[in-house]
Amino acid sequence: MTQPEKRKLDDVPTCGLVMPISAIDGCDEQHWAEVQAIIQEVVAKAGFQPRLVSEANEVGIIHQRIVQNLYEDPIVVCDVSAKNPNVMFELGLRLAFDRPTVIIKDDQTPYSFDTSPIEHLGYRRDLRHASVLEFKEKLFKKIRDTHESASKNDDYSPFLRHFGRLTPASISSDEVPISDFLLSALDSLSRQVSALSSSNAAIKATVDRLAPKITQPFLTTSPEFRKRGGLGSLFDGSSDDMSDEGRIGLLAQAIADAKSKARERGDDQ
Repeated sequence: MTQPEKRKLDDVPTCGLVMPISAIDGCDEQHWAEVQAIIQEVVAKAGFQPRLVSEANEVGIIHQRIVQNLYEDPIVVCDVSAKNPNVMFELGLRLAFDRPTVIIKDDQTPYSFDTSPIEHLGYRRDLRHASVLEFKEKLFKKIRDTHESASKNDDYSPFLRHFGRLTPASISSDEVPISDFLLSALDSLSRQVSALSSSNAAIKATVDRLAPKITQPFLTTSPEFRKRGGLGSLFDGSSDDMSDEGRIGLLAQAIADAKSKARERGDDQ
């Protein structure tokens, strides 16, 4: 993409998408991919850039990204088909922000009591061609009308107005110096490393307790284990060339082999 094309794309307002993407209620991932393609086509035609609210150009914490996009996107299309729990939760956040939202659902999904006051655009779950064409026209008009109404009306409220004078939720944004951000990130990383070390210490303690029962039979059969110098050495820092997964895998193999030998001796516990 050329720089002029990128700048032009950046000027296009975003329409967030909230919808199922994995198998649910008898519909596989391919079904939802087809639904997403239909929605994206209509959204682009309406003059918006379609994007799942979980997506972003920069790297970051996905939950923070979702909430931020749900709050900032000028309009969101939400497909509540199959009542996916994540979708319903994200819809709840969007409605709490009282921001322009278009809700759609397939003909196999019943209405939810809490969101029933809001109009839902329906489509056939079997995505029959003629019905999809009709749905596209309705969705296009709904997106354009909803965004236009919200842009012209300062008191626009898709949901909270049904419950009297309520104040929409908001998100505060604080700027911090880059040095503070880096120190915070390093502190978080340090805590994670400490937690991992504590976890390894706990594993080593368990290994030391079990070692008398399982070390000897395994030592006689495993060159790799003899090279490592015993189970305890896997977690005491003398086997730093192995990953945690490798250590735990070797330990699991040790236990399995020891149990096999115990069964052969007839003393399996």
